[in-house]
Amino acid sequence: MKKTIIFFVLAVMMMVGKTFAQSTAVANLYHEGAVTHFYGATALSAAHNAAVNGDTITLSSGDFLAHDLTITKAITIIGAGMNADSNGMVTYLRNNITINISEAAGHDLKIEGIYNNSKLTVTKTTTNSTISKSRLLQVENNDKMIYVHCKIAQLIGGDGRKELYNCFLIDNGSETANFYAVHCIIYSTFPGFLINSTFQDCIFYRHDDAQYVYDDMSFLPLTTTANNCCSINNIYIFDNIQGNNRDNEIGLTFVSFFKNFSGSYDDNLTFELTNEAATTYLGADGTQVGIYGGTIPFDPTPSNPQITKFNVASKAVNGKVSVQVEVNGGE
Repeated sequence: MKKTIIFFVLAVMMMVGKTFAQSTAVANLYHEGAVTHFYGATALSAAHNAAVNGDTITLSSGDFLAHDLTITKAITIIGAGMNADSNGMVTYLRNNITINISEAAGHDLKIEGIYNNSKLTVTKTTTNSTISKSRLLQVENNDKMIYVHCKIAQLIGGDGRKELYNCFLIDNGSETANFYAVHCIIYSTFPGFLINSTFQDCIFYRHDDAQYVYDDMSFLPLTTTANNCCSINNIYIFDNIQGNNRDNEIGLTFVSFFKNFSGSYDDNLTFELTNEAATTYLGADGTQVGIYGGTIPFDPTPSNPQITKFNVASKAVNGKVSVQVEVNGGE
């Protein structure tokens, strides 16, 4: 959601100017109506140490060095976003992170709008803990976690239930299990590792040279269910689960299916379907398969509003200066 606001008050211009002048990483801790600010690369760690269950931490764009942070508190962490753009509104977490939260915390962990380029390990967490609108390099999931509108390079771990809604999974790794995925895009070199899982309204794909590879790893296993899913470059993926699937499509090509995606992943791609594919290949809910279908179509914009444009008129009119501020924030 974008809002363009015109201010004719010089004081507002000065306040926004101060916001833009702030170039260091900032973490804001909200606790019972009070706000505490932490600055610098270690700001997230400092804010987490000062927080208690139920608090909220908002993060500016920039680099945060987590220094192998272990998140032990059921808090909400909201970053500036995961997508690099002309405004550079990305919150980078540049160290390994472990989540280890007791069920007795009384709250759920919520993480949104971050780009983690190291390893995230989910050791223990609460029932409805969620990571959303985030780019994750490697996740070892050993307890239940919900992922919404995420791009995940590798998601491994057999014990923890992994719920994915409108996500892009670049590699499921090996010896993984317990996926529940709805309206996702999944690059799976070895579908045979996806045991004890359910896939609904998803798109599977492999690279061109894997089109006619026929081996045990080409099939989804017998313990897995797939409904209303599509497969690109793997015509055998559903062969092993004939009793556990319905309305699945095979033999599809990148050119006929995607507007701008040919199998090589890039963070800047949108993965939109062609108009024909979007109206032809529908999920059980009647919307297009993949990340733009369902009740929560993919949207990487974080809920924490960010100033993305700031223009000041070169001349005053009637003693007033026009200031244009564009704020970008999700619903």
